[in-house]
Amino acid sequence: MKHKLKITILSILFGLLFGIPVYADSNTYIIDQSDVLGEYISTLNEKAETISEEAGLRITCMITNTTEGMGTPAVSEQVYKGLFADDPGFMLIYSIDDQEWFIYSSGMESAPLTEEQENELWNEFAIQDYYVDCVDAYLDAAAAICSVDSQGVAEPAAADSQGDDQTAGADTSETTEASGSNTQEAGSAIPQERQLPLLVDDAGLLTEEEADALLDKLEEISERQECEVAVVTVDSLEGKTSQDYADDFYDYNGYGYGKDDDGILLLISMEDRDYAITTYGFGITAFTDAGLQYVVNDFKPALSGGRYGDAFNDFADCCDKFLTQAHTGEPYDGDNMPKGTVHPVYIPISLAIGFLISLLIGRSKSAKLKSVRKKESAADYQVAGSMRLYQNSDVLVASNVTSRVVSSSSGSSSGGSSTHTSSSGRSHGGTSGKF
Repeated sequence: MKHKLKITILSILFGLLFGIPVYADSNTYIIDQSDVLGEYISTLNEKAETISEEAGLRITCMITNTTEGMGTPAVSEQVYKGLFADDPGFMLIYSIDDQEWFIYSSGMESAPLTEEQENELWNEFAIQDYYVDCVDAYLDAAAAICSVDSQGVAEPAAADSQGDDQTAGADTSETTEASGSNTQEAGSAIPQERQLPLLVDDAGLLTEEEADALLDKLEEISERQECEVAVVTVDSLEGKTSQDYADDFYDYNGYGYGKDDDGILLLISMEDRDYAITTYGFGITAFTDAGLQYVVNDFKPALSGGRYGDAFNDFADCCDKFLTQAHTGEPYDGDNMPKGTVHPVYIPISLAIGFLISLLIGRSKSAKLKSVRKKESAADYQVAGSMRLYQNSDVLVASNVTSRVVSSSSGSSSGGSSTHTSSSGRSHGGTSGKF
């Protein structure tokens, strides 16, 4: 009795510490203390509940920023017991800051998870690109590992002889611990319903003709440059910062070219007139911090003036130019920026204006020379007796040479690209502001 009371008190304290609800009998299977699953947590929780009911086990998962020094084994045990007491099941916990994972099991003495099965669960989680897919893949692996017999009681699927030699402890206080980093490799494809086009004009800033033409341009540039260029407009940021919204929109909606998800996305929110650019993969290389500022300065005047079609086309054209340069191995950066160009129509106009101005100035000057008359020979300009020639010579008597080292500089600087981590755990480049 005292032991159960102690566990209950510890669970409540831990729940208060980490801001999660604690129930004796809860329907909470997916715990997102880091808020990396967003709107998808309810769907994942329903899936976990369904699998758990079919398997006769509590199959759960928790993602947290940190364990506050308590360690993943202690945290997972307290959270699981606080939610499900001694119900049979297991929980995978991952601490983002600590880069540590652990699988806690309860009430599975007759058929505990083997080390091989635990590693399989973790590998399915860790190999994905996005935390949403991490949890989804973990649940699929758990469902595959747990088979249901005719009485509806679940037990882990049989492992090979080597795996059977290394099993979890016989009672709930013994657990098998393994830790590792969440190394994100090429993962499963984004679900079809979350694969959005390169132009999403939810704010309705473009006409149908403008939208069709812009989408064609974005697709052509993206395919030719092998790096996606996207434009998204929304009415509201839904409480997020513009940069977070842009990062999440890119990560969770299938953007990016090839296995490295290379790309750049421009987000426009009309609620408070925010813009944000997010880059990923080769996009981070091609668009340095200085380069992003150049791109913004290129499209922002039209954007601020309400000429949205012109602004988005300027953005696409500028991205095309930067990607072409980056493919040479020397991305635009620092003092190495695109030189301004002059439209061909202005060249003859400028020449004609210059000729006209010089002609008017010449005529004005010549009109003032009333006393000037043309002379027939050079002698007419000579004053009699004014020219006398003498013999002169120069002799070098000494020399003094002073030398100094003059340092040279290319005059260019390379600031590179700064990055930040999105809610999915991926590194993005980007910039944001108001228009």
